[in-house]
Amino acid sequence: MHRLLALSMMLGEDPLRAADLAAMLGVARRTLYRDIDALRAAGLAVQGAPGIGYRLADPPQTAALILTREEKRALIAGLKLVKAGEDRVLAGAAGALLKKALSL
Repeated sequence: MHRLLALSMMLGEDPLRAADLAAMLGVARRTLYRDIDALRAAGLAVQGAPGIGYRLADPPQTAALILTREEKRALIAGLKLVKAGEDRVLAGAAGALLKKALSL
């Protein structure tokens, strides 16, 4: 799983050759092709083909956020405090972010 996350973070708008990606990950090209298939099966729009290079059709605008259980609890507690505050703009943003945090 760690390798798939690393691969998904390497892929961007500019294509990278399979040989280069495999070398960066320390795996054989055949393993890389299986990993690309796994990312596609997970819903990532990986474009490309052998000899051309691989890239994400829709690169994410932000990096994946991976939190420990304690970090998630702290984030949710902080957002609840801001949501209950007097600043309506911040409260609205905190409420929207709280919905996202609860879905993590």
